[in-house]
Amino acid sequence: NSGGYTPVIPSGGTTTTTTTTTTNTNEPKIVGGSGASGWGNIASEIGKTPSGGTVTVDMNGTTTVPANVLNALKGKDIDLVLDMGGGITWTINGSDVTSVSGSIDLGVKLGTSDIPVDVVNNVTGEKYSTTIHLNHSGKFGFRAVMTVPLRKQDAGLTANLYHYNTSKKALEYVSCAKIDETGNADLDFNHASDYAIIIDDHDLGKEVAAAVSSTGDMKLSWTAKSGAESYTIYQAAAGKWVKLGTTSKTVFTVKNLKNNKTYQFMIRAKIGGKLTAAADSAKLKLKVYYKPIVKAAASGGRIKLSWKAVPDAAKYRVYIVRNGKLVKLNDTPKLMYSVKAEAGKKYSFAVKAYIDGKWTKVSKSDVVKVTGK
Repeated sequence: NSGGYTPVIPSGGTTTTTTTTTTNTNEPKIVGGSGASGWGNIASEIGKTPSGGTVTVDMNGTTTVPANVLNALKGKDIDLVLDMGGGITWTINGSDVTSVSGSIDLGVKLGTSDIPVDVVNNVTGEKYSTTIHLNHSGKFGFRAVMTVPLRKQDAGLTANLYHYNTSKKALEYVSCAKIDETGNADLDFNHASDYAIIIDDHDLGKEVAAAVSSTGDMKLSWTAKSGAESYTIYQAAAGKWVKLGTTSKTVFTVKNLKNNKTYQFMIRAKIGGKLTAAADSAKLKLKVYYKPIVKAAASGGRIKLSWKAVPDAAKYRVYIVRNGKLVKLNDTPKLMYSVKAEAGKKYSFAVKAYIDGKWTKVSKSDVVKVTGK
C-alpha cells in the first residue's frame, strides 16, 4: 500500500472535482440524427431507432432522465448514451431496462463523497484512488455503464469499483474494468450511493490473503462483495474443487495443513441466490511453510545444519535429540548452525521457529538424522 486516498489529477496538473448539477435549465439535445432538443423528441428518436442502434444525448447541464424516456427505451436493444459533461457519460441498453418506477437523477460528483478517508485507505491499491457520489439514492432498476475519466498515465491498469456500505461503514467490491489509452474506464452500476475507485495492476476482487499459524492453521481473508449473502470456500484436491464450508464473514480458517505443501483455495460469493462462476471467483495458490525443514551435512568433524527462512520468524532454536527428548543447544537469528561431531556417530537434530511469541512444534518428521564424519 503506497498510501491512501488521492483525488484524480487530470493532465492539466491541478486537483479538481468533476460535478454534474441540476441547476441548468437548458434542455438536453440529441447529438447527430435529428439534433432535436427536449425529452419528448429524445423519446421519439428512441422509438424510431432500429435494434442495435445508439441515441446519444448531450445533457446540457441537466441530470434527470424522465420516466417516459426510460419507458421508450425499455426492452429494446438500443444504447442510450448520456453525455453528462466533464468527460462522464452513462450508457444504458434498453434490454437491461425491465421496469421503470419513475424519473432518475443520474448526476455525478467525481472526486467527492461521504466516504470517510480512513475507510478508503483500508483498501487503497498500489496506485491511487478517487471517489464518486451519485445524486440518485437506491436501485436504478437496470444496469448502467458509466465512463469515468481517470488518469492517462494509468492506461492498462485496473479500476476497481467499491460500494460504500453505510450500515457496515465499509467498502464492498462491485466490479472492475481496464483503463483505456485515453485514461477512461467503463464501470457497471445498478444502484446509486457513494463509491470508491481503487487503481491497481490487477482485479482486487479476486485476491485472497492468507496467514498461517505456527501449528499449520491457515486464516483466509478476502474482499467483501457488494450484495453477497454468503461465501463458500473450496480446496483443490485430485483435480476437483472440494467444498470446505460456507460463511457470512470474509474470513475462514483451514486447520492442520501440512508443512512444505502447496494448496489451492477458491472463494465463491452467493449474490441474488446464485454462486459466482469459478472463473470470476477469488482464488489463492501458495506453498505452506510454517516451520523449519532442516538439512544436515557432516564433514571435517562437524555437522552443519541449515534451513530456509520461515515467514515472520524472529529467531530459531536448535535442538539435539538425546534418549528421545529434545535438548536445547542454542538460539540463533541465522539460518544455519554448526556443531562438533565424532566420525561414525549418529546424531539427530531439530529446529523450532519463534513466531508471534510462540515456538513451532516438532514432530517426528521434522527430526533430521546424520552420521558424523
